[in-house]
Amino acid sequence: YTECNEVWTQTTDYFQVVGIILGQLTVGFLGDWLGRRWGMIQDAVVMLLGTIMLAVATGTTTKGWVIMYAISQLVFGFGVGGEYPMTGAQAAEKEVPGSKADVLHRGRNVALAFTMQGWGQLANLGVLMVGLLAFNSKGSGPYSHGAAGATYRFSFGCIAVLIAWMAYYRTWRMKPVTGSKMKPVGQADREAGREAASFKLLVTHFWHRLIGTSVSWYCNDFLFYGNATFRNSFIRYGRAMIPRQHLRVH
Repeated sequence: YTECNEVWTQTTDYFQVVGIILGQLTVGFLGDWLGRRWGMIQDAVVMLLGTIMLAVATGTTTKGWVIMYAISQLVFGFGVGGEYPMTGAQAAEKEVPGSKADVLHRGRNVALAFTMQGWGQLANLGVLMVGLLAFNSKGSGPYSHGAAGATYRFSFGCIAVLIAWMAYYRTWRMKPVTGSKMKPVGQADREAGREAASFKLLVTHFWHRLIGTSVSWYCNDFLFYGNATFRNSFIRYGRAMIPRQHLRVH
């Protein structure tokens, strides 16, 4: 830590998670009162801002760059966190309440919405691999700092294009389904979950499904975010366990 102190260096690992937590708490509340559509538009705009900040992050010193990167991760994480309640609610409420499609496909729609994370990570890995090969003059490792930096900015640039399209679609193309909860609370005729009778039915009749779903998501997120936050440590410890003669050192 000769150029940047340890505290700021560590913030790059957890600032995005902090932003995700804040986004979930804040945007979930706003989405109930302003409407799902406005919550999703806000998410797309914040994520676009965070992605652009990450793509152009720089500093006159290494410490300055790290601080800029950490703050950008916080902003981007806030938008990502807001996507969780908004995307889940929109997927569950996209069909006309009480319709056959709503009854049969609501759970599938929610599951598919969240499983897209895996496809996104796979696509991002492909972009990183292509970027490293394209920006490295040798075509293979070892990779220079310039190639790594160009790949880093190229990957976030690709993401920014996709998020910009998503912001456009949500702002001008996405329309609420008649009778759905994408309208604000003040305009909705009957807001499910806010009526005492609906909440009582949920707790008394579907309590086992509620607990099962909540515990399953908790266990999944415990491993998912734990692995994502400390993956650098896992890789470092894993390399330490491999005999040195088996590692290719450049």
